[in-house]
Amino acid sequence: MNKKLLSIMLLMIMSLFSANLMAGGVDTTAEQTEQKEYESKTLTELVSSFYATTGINALINPSDDIMTSEAHD
Repeated sequence: MNKKLLSIMLLMIMSLFSANLMAGGVDTTAEQTEQKEYESKTLTELVSSFYATTGINALINPSDDIMTSEAHD
């Protein structure tokens, strides 16, 4: 393929993807979400919050009400 044809095809592909990105933009007329006031936390509070909100807690302390691959007895 010659360079001119290749560049035209590349330009067409890029324009298709950019049109899709612009079409899925954020609605600017929607109400702004209310932001919470900044609250400083200690290092211990940050670590415990991280532990509680990520999957680390679920891996270390699995509960019976969560579906697992193990058979229930």
